Amino acid sequence: MGLLEYATVTVPKLVGDYKWGGASKNPLRTEIERKGRINIEGGPYIMFRRIKGRHSDAVILNDTNMSVPLVKVDTFSTMSGDWPRMAQPIVLPHIDRDRMGSTQEVKKWIDGCVRAALSSHNIMITKRLYSGAAQNPAYYSIGSLNGSNVSGTSSGLVNGALRFQTPVAQAAAAITYLNETRVEDFSAAGSYGINNWHNQWAQHSGIGVDFIHAARECKATADEFDESGDGISIGILSTQDWVNLGDEIMTYPGAGGFPSIQYTVDDLEKGRAYPAITMAAGIRFYPNRYMAVSGVTEPCYLLNADGIEFWVHAGMDGKVGKFVDLWDPMGIDCDVAKIRWSAQYAVTNLPMQGCISQ
Repeated sequence: MGLLEYATVTVPKLVGDYKWGGASKNPLRTEIERKGRINIEGGPYIMFRRIKGRHSDAVILNDTNMSVPLVKVDTFSTMSGDWPRMAQPIVLPHIDRDRMGSTQEVKKWIDGCVRAALSSHNIMITKRLYSGAAQNPAYYSIGSLNGSNVSGTSSGLVNGALRFQTPVAQAAAAITYLNETRVEDFSAAGSYGINNWHNQWAQHSGIGVDFIHAARECKATADEFDESGDGISIGILSTQDWVNLGDEIMTYPGAGGFPSIQYTVDDLEKGRAYPAITMAAGIRFYPNRYMAVSGVTEPCYLLNADGIEFWVHAGMDGKVGKFVDLWDPMGIDCDVAKIRWSAQYAVTNLPMQGCISQ
């Protein structure tokens, strides 16, 4: 098999087997897949319905009232966001190929080039998802969890999902997400408390003081909106904050003045001292080196994968074109193929999600 034929046959398989949509250890991506929240769709945009109203009102039936008024209120809201449309080239320069000593070495080189392209792609997605930042402007088309970021280029996902402020403040700011203005339906007089489109937020005084208390409060509030799932189960924070959180967990409740965990000689000899703490308040916390929110101190996302989806466009789900030698038609000394893909992250149930910060 010639090298072009080898690349044309092998590269699509490498791409097809790759778990893309975020770095390989991205816990949110893993949990979304476990929950079956990956949607392979077509169409011009991602779209779903949100129940925003009470539909109708119940009435008492008795000896003086035997009729039911057929009055229906506005029940649904259609949420939508645009697809990103990306193409990434796999470039195999002839000068590199021709310096290799064997066909086997060339094949390993081709495999390495493809894996490098896929890995960098997933790292870019992860950084955009958690921080909202993107060195490559193309990735601003991906939705972000960072609600303080307003750099998105896809309709409906210009603003990030999770705001580090109270629901009342979110509603007052009237910032949209998925083309729906945030609304809080508990504070208004006479409200039914049903039409809510905002995330939960709680404030802490610092990791090592009352971070766990704030996480419990935020999780409890958000989980009231989850009628059938497991509630918030994932916490994402920066690597240093994650390390500091482990210290708070081992001395919980922190500022309360309680003594820290005491280790015996047997514990020390068996390596039990100071384990990596990842679980507290029913939430498994994960470090992420890209986790940062501009202007926010010690931020942490508290996520429920039952209300987050990864949408993949059926026509551009990592499709790989045929490798072509560009020397004859264009005078460019390389072989090239392109990976085309279109996928989007979207938080489909904001009230089930939370975040905390100082």
